[in-house]
Amino acid sequence: MDPYNQRPVDSISTEDWLDQNHIMVPDVETKNSHENKKSQELKEAIILAELKKIFIEEGASDQLAYACTGLSSPEAMIMRQKLIDDGVEKKYIAVGLAGVSTPESMTLRQTFINAGVDKRSIAQGLAGVSTPESMAMRQKLIDDGIDKDYIAQSLTGVFTPESMIMRQTFIDDGVSRYAIALGLAGVSTPESMIMRQKLIDNGIDKEYIARGLAGVSTPESMAMRQTLIDDGVDKDYIAVGLAGVSTPEAMIMRQKFIDDGVDKAYIARGLAGVSTPESMVMRQTFIDADVGKEYIAVGLAGVSTPESMVMRQELNQSRFKLSQTYTTNDFRYDLVAFNADIYISKEIFSELYIHESLSKIQELIDDGANKDRIAEGLAGVSSPESMVMRQKLIDAGIDKSYIASSYFCQGGSITLMTEIYMQSSQG
Repeated sequence: MDPYNQRPVDSISTEDWLDQNHIMVPDVETKNSHENKKSQELKEAIILAELKKIFIEEGASDQLAYACTGLSSPEAMIMRQKLIDDGVEKKYIAVGLAGVSTPESMTLRQTFINAGVDKRSIAQGLAGVSTPESMAMRQKLIDDGIDKDYIAQSLTGVFTPESMIMRQTFIDDGVSRYAIALGLAGVSTPESMIMRQKLIDNGIDKEYIARGLAGVSTPESMAMRQTLIDDGVDKDYIAVGLAGVSTPEAMIMRQKFIDDGVDKAYIARGLAGVSTPESMVMRQTFIDADVGKEYIAVGLAGVSTPESMVMRQELNQSRFKLSQTYTTNDFRYDLVAFNADIYISKEIFSELYIHESLSKIQELIDDGANKDRIAEGLAGVSSPESMVMRQKLIDAGIDKSYIASSYFCQGGSITLMTEIYMQSSQG
């Protein structure tokens, strides 16, 4: 039996197997329903509006292209096209397509290929995408002569049988085992653990195994980390490779690293994607110990709790920049590895963002801001707090037509909501 295909596929469904192994992935099928799709698009529109305000005002459109990673709504695609029209280098937009698997995204990637965009950027932007079309594109890039290292790393977060076959082919063809190990990040299947062990047995530098365990929280992965520690692997890399892992065992390991004198900057970075109360306490300890704020910041990527929002404000950094800084440095793939966590937390993040926005809107009201514009800024928001705020605006004598228009997007055009929201944000 092929050692990389040992799962009894005939005896258990993929869904049941994922459930039994506690593996969470974006619920693509659910998102395809009309209501959930509309809700997702609405939330992404709000995020995109804020992203535009942050990055375009600062003249950092290339960073905005990166910041769109994982956003797949029509508005996100429109924004990408606008960036293209504005002359942003297409390679940045290509990389920022990571985690996006829509037909439109695949068409855009092909357009980039036809336009001669660096194929390495195309490959990087395929990270976290597991569709048959993405696998076919990877194969076409290989046929066109791209360095297979980039393809190997683009398999980050992809655990399909086809991806495991491609990885094995890379091993047989002598592709860098380091790239293969990093490209296993976010993959926790039994087959992936067997492959990691095989790479170790063949003499790979084990620090790459450690980093490539990012986003993997199974008991087997923790046992492998402990073995790496016992073998003398630099604990800095093991700490970074704990990104996306929030189990009690992982926190115990981090605390042991602190006690052993491991550089706290690496431990802080390896807290990305971890939102437990214990992780927030640890971050505060790092802040009190004067660990570099940039390391605390990148370690907040993928974390959407109210406490994390407060910490970001205290760090005097943009919450979006904090997340995206991590995706554009040397450990970018460690973050993309747990795309599933980010997709799931994005739902929570959007709700928190709306709640935070309402608090800021109240501040604007108290400061005497134009109430008509404030009403427009409530477009698409239907929480109880927003309803109370609308009533306050009515009591304050606002023209009720503005209140009426603020309901529009709850059953209407997401695009129009985005325009209204952007106007109110810029105002």
